[in-house]
Amino acid sequence: MKSSIICVGATLVDEIYFSQSPMVLETSNPAKGTMRFGGVMANVARHLAALKIPNTLITALGDDAYGNEIYHHFKASVSPYDRTLEN
Repeated sequence: MKSSIICVGATLVDEIYFSQSPMVLETSNPAKGTMRFGGVMANVARHLAALKIPNTLITALGDDAYGNEIYHHFKASVSPYDRTLEN
């Protein structure tokens, strides 16, 4: 029997912004942003897959643009992966 690890937990979107110049209080500050998918169990599942260790990620995904992006990202990087739960 082949064993598998089941990772259960939140998957989320981290948005990180960096000011393009020194911050000025009480005004708009131009910034550049990046988006990454995170969450403790999502990261564990991704790293296990990179090590070729079978695992399944069980997470709740919203039926929105971020939920779809998360789904497709992990479908490509964590195997097997299925949309187990959704709002």
